[in-house]
Amino acid sequence: MELLETGYAREIYEDPDDPDESVLLVANDRFELPGWPSNAPVADLGRLRTAISALVYRHLGDRFATGFLGTSSAIPGRTLKLKWFEAVPVSIEVIGYLSGVAWDSYRRTGEVAGMELPPGLERDQVLETPILIPVRSNVVGEAKLLKPRELASLVNTQTIQRMKLGSMLLYGDLKDWYLARGLVLASTRFDFGVTDEQLLLVGYPGILEGSELAIGELADGDWLGRRALRERVVNTVPTQKRASLEEITAQIHAAHVDLYERLSESEFSDWEGEPSLFEGQRTPRKIFGRR
Repeated sequence: MELLETGYAREIYEDPDDPDESVLLVANDRFELPGWPSNAPVADLGRLRTAISALVYRHLGDRFATGFLGTSSAIPGRTLKLKWFEAVPVSIEVIGYLSGVAWDSYRRTGEVAGMELPPGLERDQVLETPILIPVRSNVVGEAKLLKPRELASLVNTQTIQRMKLGSMLLYGDLKDWYLARGLVLASTRFDFGVTDEQLLLVGYPGILEGSELAIGELADGDWLGRRALRERVVNTVPTQKRASLEEITAQIHAAHVDLYERLSESEFSDWEGEPSLFEGQRTPRKIFGRR
């Protein structure tokens, strides 16, 4: 397979069976958050990212425009097959509940991501209209808010409006699906690509590094997602003994397995492929998008 692009969480390869129409996304086990050792992968994390995203794509089905064509046996359990797309260099962050970082910002300033909200809102309150924020993703789980001039230099206004509308509809659907499985999807992020002028959902939707979610009620539920992963890494609870790298790695793996099994209502051990450690390519390469 010809390698087209390397990335933090995945490599993109030409699909040898249909090189003009599709590509293969192969997920590696690299994991990055502030405070996390750069050379410490989480074994099987790539299979979990692939499994969770495949569940999301299959749930959305043909009700939404996605690039998903299925999984591939090229590297079993780690490979998504997507329509060939040109990546949009901006993602849409959707915040549906006033919790976590959003609540902290609102409590201090009355705003979330520069957007003023009505006074008197309560913690963990469902927002009547979700907040849609264009961001520039640097690594999975971390994103940069874009100023209007920066955004205009990357994507035209019409495309951003289409992305926001699509994200609003996608979030509404996934929020209900998660709730039916005892999960509250407080926020998440969507990546898009363009094929023949059609806007498509691409990448790894639904993964923990791109979302904030809780099991049960937000106020007293067990948190999964970015904030919980970050807290495991930096150990923000001073009264607790700092966990070892092996313990944190096991916790991160277990959180992903928990999400997969709640969404799929099946065991992760039944997923494609075998448990493994795969760090992928570390040499930067980017020719993807050229026809």
